[in-house]
Amino acid sequence: MEHMWDVPAVGYYKINVHCEISTVPSAVGNSVAAGVIIRDRGGEKAWGAQGPMNHLTEEQAIMAGIQAAVVHAKEKEWELTHIETTHRGIFELISDQDQFIIPEELLEAFRLFNSVHANHQVQEAQDPIVRKISLIPDHMNSVAIYLADYGLHHSHDLVELPGKTTVGNLQYLLDRDMGLVFAEPGIELVENMGLGEVIDDAPPTPPPNRKRKAEALCIECGSVGMHIPARAFRASEVPSVALSHPAFAHARKGKAKDYETYSFYDNGAFTRRAIEVLNSGALLQFHPSFGESELNLEAHVMNGFCVKDILHHACLDTLGMVQFMLEDSFAQAPADGDHDSDLMPYDQVEAALDFDDAVVPVLVEAGMPGASVAVIKEPGFGASCS
Repeated sequence: MEHMWDVPAVGYYKINVHCEISTVPSAVGNSVAAGVIIRDRGGEKAWGAQGPMNHLTEEQAIMAGIQAAVVHAKEKEWELTHIETTHRGIFELISDQDQFIIPEELLEAFRLFNSVHANHQVQEAQDPIVRKISLIPDHMNSVAIYLADYGLHHSHDLVELPGKTTVGNLQYLLDRDMGLVFAEPGIELVENMGLGEVIDDAPPTPPPNRKRKAEALCIECGSVGMHIPARAFRASEVPSVALSHPAFAHARKGKAKDYETYSFYDNGAFTRRAIEVLNSGALLQFHPSFGESELNLEAHVMNGFCVKDILHHACLDTLGMVQFMLEDSFAQAPADGDHDSDLMPYDQVEAALDFDDAVVPVLVEAGMPGASVAVIKEPGFGASCS
């Protein structure tokens, strides 16, 4: 079963130690710091120390912290100690010193550690083991890790924390190791997908201005060319015509909103361009409605085009693209007498083919008065009657 921290056996004091190393110096200039704490069986803090050890390696700093805790325990006559660390190398060296070669930089630290146990304790056969050491995971060493991190970022020197003295959130971690606090609830952040009602939201973006600044129709020829730029018109020459009053006299109620996509419409009135086109009279060739005082936009012109469609294309200068669709393809051809025939008369054909004896055949219907017999003579053939 997994715990936050295991209390020591009866009569023992537990020592937790940790070293924090940073490749970038902290704000106070520390790159190596150690934290060590001694607790009794009730989980109460009996002693602690934290602070920088910038001149030591990680292994040397851990051994220095263990040595300081063991010396303090000896002064308090806490003979039974249980050491816990997350550093596998230190754990193996202390527990099996005869199986490993102690690194040269750690020889003095190990000799001092061994001496404090060998020279100050006479162990008898019935006495319990004085020294214990264990390798634990990080979550069971959280208090020592916090002290080391606190010393790395806040302390200028290695300091002791006697008795129940705490720093920062140390007391909370001590209570948590004993299970005396509530677990922090997991807060799930739900992404805002924009569903539901929006309160006090920003106003919607106004629609783009569809007013088109373009050239007017040619007043003289009525074409859709770019003869007169719009900027050539002075403001005094363009009358103010409201689209929603006389212009919609023939439209049904609420129809004005249907013209918002047309280029001649500008918030209930004709645009400047539309006024110029209507005043030019160039659209009268398509429908007489363009000359009336009340413009019926829904009036049909030809081939599915209404007055509104022609005015829309005229304001966009695209009337030339659809003008061929506004012409009647079934217009009546002029009378025979109105123009000269392109066909050659028969007498000219006769002279050209040298058919002197040819007679124009006459179609005679049976029973009609005045019927005659048509005789055809051709060179090389005899006469025949029918």
